[in-house]
Amino acid sequence: MRIIEGALVVIVSFIFIVQSSTAIDLWLNFAAVQFVGMLDESVFHLAEGRFLGTTAKKLANRVSEYELFSERKQHSKRVRMLRIVVFVGLLLGMWAGLSVFVYNQSQSTYACSSITISMGENRLQYARHFSGSYIIQEKRINQRAVYVQEQGRGAFLAYCAADGINRWTLSSLGPDEEPEDPCQNIELVCCV
Repeated sequence: MRIIEGALVVIVSFIFIVQSSTAIDLWLNFAAVQFVGMLDESVFHLAEGRFLGTTAKKLANRVSEYELFSERKQHSKRVRMLRIVVFVGLLLGMWAGLSVFVYNQSQSTYACSSITISMGENRLQYARHFSGSYIIQEKRINQRAVYVQEQGRGAFLAYCAADGINRWTLSSLGPDEEPEDPCQNIELVCCV
């Protein structure tokens, strides 16, 4: 019975959380649910202590002694085995799902196909030539995608994994050059 009450409190709390529009509404609704739950527990303990009469005490004792599962060993072993199988199945399913996402991320499946960089007025006047659209390439540097400037003087965006840098960098690229490890020739350090 208490399991059902606990589940009901969780469901009602979830409904209140979803419907709350501000933090104070959320807090007030949660406080109200907790108050009702505490009130229910208090009345139950009063009934167990026979403060609400003999009938309420008998009912409280009957609810307290109710067993959800039978204590037969055969049934208990089956339930335990079922729990283990469900747990292992869920664990394997979650690991498989996570593996799919990790693999797709390592293959740049979720990477942007193009990135637009806009350099505003700053103290580095030469930085403006890095503005423009950058298109993703098949080549990968430091296990990350490489983006080459579509128009302009020629530049590429790549990740530098050297100690102390670990950031995306912009580097110049000649007309017939292929992007190489940017850690050797960093012109601008970008995003974190």
